[in-house]
Amino acid sequence: MLHRIEIENYRSIRETQTIDLRLPRTAPDMPRFVASHGTADVHLPTVVAFFGPNASGKTTVLRALTSTLDFAVHSFFLPPDQPVPYFQPFRSAAWWDRPTRIAVDFDAEWIGGVGHVYRYELTINHSRSAGAAVLTEALLVRDGRRLRALFRRDARGIRCASELDLPPSDSRLKAVRPNASLISTMAQLNHPMFRTAWNDIALTQRNLFDLQTAPFNIESALRFLHSDENALADLQRQLGRLDLGLQNMTIENTSHGLVAVFQHEGLEGTVLLGEESNGTRRFLAMFPVLWFTLQTGRPAIIDEFDVDLHPLLVPELLSWFHDPVVNRYKAQLFFAGHNAALMEYLEKEEIFLVEKSRGGASTVTALRDFQGLRREPSLQKKYLGGAFGAVPNIG
Repeated sequence: MLHRIEIENYRSIRETQTIDLRLPRTAPDMPRFVASHGTADVHLPTVVAFFGPNASGKTTVLRALTSTLDFAVHSFFLPPDQPVPYFQPFRSAAWWDRPTRIAVDFDAEWIGGVGHVYRYELTINHSRSAGAAVLTEALLVRDGRRLRALFRRDARGIRCASELDLPPSDSRLKAVRPNASLISTMAQLNHPMFRTAWNDIALTQRNLFDLQTAPFNIESALRFLHSDENALADLQRQLGRLDLGLQNMTIENTSHGLVAVFQHEGLEGTVLLGEESNGTRRFLAMFPVLWFTLQTGRPAIIDEFDVDLHPLLVPELLSWFHDPVVNRYKAQLFFAGHNAALMEYLEKEEIFLVEKSRGGASTVTALRDFQGLRREPSLQKKYLGGAFGAVPNIG
């Protein structure tokens, strides 16, 4: 589970923005707030929502996470002389030569199969002549109240803690390039701890790739559902609940590939996927992402979460993450959306507001930080009324 995120000089984010998900001790005891895998003293939300006007920076926040994931997983496979491609700085002459910094606190079971709280820190230097390269990289683990470095990489070289069994003389360290992560490199060289970390990070579910918010892929969804009977059975149950009149859905292997076929009450014959609504098609394509996340406890990062889905369907999807029986592995859903009505299904500890200044810089504010905000079912009304900012200024 993610605990805390810091982002500085990344795309529309200029000064450091801190997204602290750790709940204050005054937060109520609710099923949607769960204890961290790494420390029972910390409670975290299972849903984290970002609201704000178009182009305010909501996607930028999510992309900071996915860029860091991509770097940790894929950077080993970059051409040796290619600059790091994921971390564009704030578009201003005063910030172009400053480094981009991202730090993420999270819990994982990378050492001894026991939960710990870790911090991954990454700083990318920007050079107009040579392009972007790693300035610093570190992975720390919390021992009691202090953070201890498992590895630290900077201008002095790479230094690793003894349990990693990577002394300075280890030839594998020489394979780490300026444009590649130590995690990505050591995983490909089959170091056990880094391979475990790489597998965990690679299985994070999202719809943000490179610089695009990608539509959920129907073909990939059908292949997954065709290969997993349990996932298909769960999808069929959910479609029967959510799609009026739908009796059954099957996946047929035809000469043209896998085809989804639907049967509806009162209709003769079958209905093909292309004849279904945009909402049904998007739900089918999104379902494996949510199902896999809930089955494994890994996070899901979804931009434009509410697009094409009925206003009553989205709260149903959120409820899966809120329900400790359905979400038994404490998976987290991070999403950006525009439908302010969803605030009525969320608590203030789950909502972050993003807005952009006239100078083009995005800021992120936790809704729980607004003084005097009580726990009441009127968050949407107050938000749309401008009480919290982060709404479009039209006219």
